[in-house]
Amino acid sequence: MKKILLLLLLIVVILILLPIIGNKLIENILNENIELLKTNGVEVIDTQTKSSYFETKKHYAFVLKDANKLVEYLNQYASEKLPAYTHVMLEGALVGVDLEYSNIPISKALSMDISLLQLSDRVMSDMQNRDAQLNEYIKTFLQNGGLTLHANYDIASKDFSGSIKDIQEEQSTKNGAKVTLHLLGATYSGNGAFLAPTKFVSSVKSMLLKVADEQDTFYFTLQNLSTDAQFESQTTYLSNAKLEKIELLIKTMQNEQADSVEVNASGMVASVSSNMQGIKAELGAKSSMKSMTIHSNELDVNASNFNYEIALHNADKDSLEETRQLVAKLKSDNSITVQEKLQESAVKLLSKGMTLDVKDLSVEKIVVNGTEDLEGLSLKSNIVVKEDSNLETKIKTAPMLVLGNFNVTTKLQLSKPFFTMLLEQYPAMALTKEYAKEDAKSFIYDFSFIDGALKLNDKLLK
Repeated sequence: MKKILLLLLLIVVILILLPIIGNKLIENILNENIELLKTNGVEVIDTQTKSSYFETKKHYAFVLKDANKLVEYLNQYASEKLPAYTHVMLEGALVGVDLEYSNIPISKALSMDISLLQLSDRVMSDMQNRDAQLNEYIKTFLQNGGLTLHANYDIASKDFSGSIKDIQEEQSTKNGAKVTLHLLGATYSGNGAFLAPTKFVSSVKSMLLKVADEQDTFYFTLQNLSTDAQFESQTTYLSNAKLEKIELLIKTMQNEQADSVEVNASGMVASVSSNMQGIKAELGAKSSMKSMTIHSNELDVNASNFNYEIALHNADKDSLEETRQLVAKLKSDNSITVQEKLQESAVKLLSKGMTLDVKDLSVEKIVVNGTEDLEGLSLKSNIVVKEDSNLETKIKTAPMLVLGNFNVTTKLQLSKPFFTMLLEQYPAMALTKEYAKEDAKSFIYDFSFIDGALKLNDKLLK
C-alpha cells in the first residue's frame, strides 16, 4: 500500500513540475537561438514575457545591426549566395516576433508571428526622398503587421506549418501611378530545421502586382502555385513545382500610340533533382507547359504542349561543386580573379568527363498571327565529354584537338511548315535539304560527331 501511495505521490509531483521543467526547456532553446542571432549581426532591443502556469507568451524586437554577418550566416543554408545588395536592404531593418507556447512541450506546437516592422535605414531614406507619401504609407503598413509570417513548430517531431498574412493593398504614388499588390492563400509546411528542412511544401492561391498611370501599365499575376521539395542534404534533393496560370502585360504610350507586350501561360509543371550520394554527380531538370500566348503590336504567337527534359550524368562531384560556388560568387564579385578561377574550375570539371543528355526539347504546335500553323519541332541530343587529364594543355597549345574530346549525337525534327518559315528567313537552309530525311509531316536531321567524324543522316561531311 505504501508503495502505491509513493508511486501516486511521485506521479503527482512530476505532473506539478512538468510545466516548470517544460518552460525551462523551451527557454533554454530560445536563448540558444537568440545567442546565435546575436553572433550573426542581430541585436535584441526589446523583450517582454507574460507567463501563466500552463502557457507562456513572449515578444521580441530585433534590429539587424550587421547585415554582412547575417547574410554570411544565411548563405550557409542557401543553394546560391544572396545578391550583393541584400545587406543594403537588411541593414537597420526592424523585426518583431510574438511567441506563444505551452509549458508542457508535447501538448501543443510553438506558435509564432514574425513581422517586418521597418525596412532598412537606407531604403527608408531613399523612399522618403523620392515619395514621402508612399514612404509614410509603407511605414504604417509594416507597423500594423502588414507583412507577417505565421508559423507553428512542434519541438518534438520538428514538423512545422504556417502561412503569410493575406495582402490586399492599393496606393497611389506622387506621380499619379496606382500600385496594387495582392498575395492570397500563401501557406507552407515541412519537417526539420527552419533554415535547412528535410521536407518543404508550399502553395500560393494568387498573386497580383499592377502599376498603372495614364500612359503606362505593368501587370503581373499568377494563380495556384505549389511546390514540394525533399532534401537529403544541401546538394542532394528533389524539388517539384506546379503553376496553373501566369500573366504579364507591359503597355506604354509613345507618340500617342500604344505599344504593348502580353504573355499568358498555363499548365506549367517543373522538377529539379540533384544526387551527390554516389561516386559521381547526377543532376536533372524537367518541365512542361500546356499553352503559351505572346501578343504584341507586331506579332501573335500561340504555342502548346512544350516539353523539356535534360540530365547530367557522371560528373565529378568536387569539381562540379567548386564550379557552382564560383558561379554564385561571380554574381557579387565580377573580378578578373574570380573569372579566371571559374575558367580553371570549368576546365577541371570537363577534364574529368561527363554526359549531358537532352532527352526532350519540343513544342507540339505553334500558330503565328492566328492563321499560320507551323505545327512543331523536337530536339534530342546526347553529348559525351571524354575524360582527359591533358585537356588544359590542349586548350592552350592545340585548341582544335579539344573537339576530339566530345562525342555528340543529335536528332532534330522540324515540321514542314516550320522548315518553310526558316527557309524564307534564312535561304541558306536550302543547302541542308538534300541531307534531310523526310516523312509525311517533317524533315529529320540526325547529326553525329564521333571521334572527330561529322555526319548528317549517315552522310560524312568534310
